[in-house]
Amino acid sequence: MRLFFLLVLVCCLVLSRFWRLCSCVCVRSCVC
Repeated sequence: MRLFFLLVLVCCLVLSRFWRLCSCVCVRSCVC
């Protein structure tokens, strides 16, 4: 569970910098 949460968090932070649209889906997954 922690690994999944970390992956989603990191993915959100990384993708949010390049694609702001990914921020809205940050909670669930990193798919826009």
